Amino acid sequence: MSRAIVRTQTFSAILLVVMTWCCVQHAQTQQKSPPGKAERVTYEVSFTTGNKPGSGTDADIYLTLYGKKGQEGEIRINPFFPGHPFQAGKTDAMKMALQDIGEITKITVRSDANRVGADWFLRYVTVKGPADGGNTFDFESWFKDKIPQTRTKAPR
Repeated sequence: MSRAIVRTQTFSAILLVVMTWCCVQHAQTQQKSPPGKAERVTYEVSFTTGNKPGSGTDADIYLTLYGKKGQEGEIRINPFFPGHPFQAGKTDAMKMALQDIGEITKITVRSDANRVGADWFLRYVTVKGPADGGNTFDFESWFKDKIPQTRTKAPR
């Protein structure tokens, strides 16, 4: 956030607050990896919320991905979706440019359990990397607190 004080003849001071949307700059840095860093690849992730009464949530949701080549730290995913994601009976899909961690073998999902209506019934999450057909992680579980839940891909 940048601030500037502008003096005019009419008012002694006007405080202007200029806000810059950080995601634009973040998105630009995602396009090219710095020297010595792993190339970024696209992962497609979708979340399917159950149809049970009260299944949807307004809480912030976090995701950690574990792949055959490494892991990606916890990511708050709400900003990747327009409007109100994670509503009953809906599937919300997104694409993320991340370091190449290979085929996803395990995921952890967490709710911050804040806000009214924070409970969430997650049916499943599907993750597709650049070199695999995708994996589905079944949850069929309520998130009613801040305790993370982890699912591992069944071996083939």
